[in-house]
Amino acid sequence: MKRGIATWLLGMAVLALQGALTRVLPFALAPDVLLLGVVALGLHWQGRTAGLWLVAALGFGVDAVSGSLFGQHALLYLVVFVVTAKLSRPLYLRGSVALALFAALATVLTAGLAATLTVLLTGAPFPAWAWGIDLAIHAAINGVFAPGVSAGLALWLGWLAGDEVASNRPVPLESRSGAA
Repeated sequence: MKRGIATWLLGMAVLALQGALTRVLPFALAPDVLLLGVVALGLHWQGRTAGLWLVAALGFGVDAVSGSLFGQHALLYLVVFVVTAKLSRPLYLRGSVALALFAALATVLTAGLAATLTVLLTGAPFPAWAWGIDLAIHAAINGVFAPGVSAGLALWLGWLAGDEVASNRPVPLESRSGAA
């Protein structure tokens, strides 16, 4: 419980910093650190039920401050979390290149789904084609930042668990002649 609340508070602090960052940088150049955090949670969070609650709470937090449809980010973050958790082993998403590509693809799909939901539920027009160029740049920026965000979140979760290093450190094996 403590780990979930502390991670949610970290997410809300990141959301505030991200909001300040988007005042300085254009959308395309500002990484979506919260989306990258959800991808990292899918990789590193232990306990899927608690992870689902945490990701939904993060999504509702984004919905409350962003002016988007209430529940939209919560739904999208839940999908990203589940897909990341399910594909992390077969695609080996802990590797930097695979994680960067996955995060870029998740960015494009999440934005496309968000735009589609907005169009279907509000009747608003679909974004212009120039939005696609900004989205491609934004996805590339997210891909660059994804390995760092993932490593940082792994350290955060390890620190909350009381480990000095992230929870996936190697286990020492003993040989017949002593420690290896």
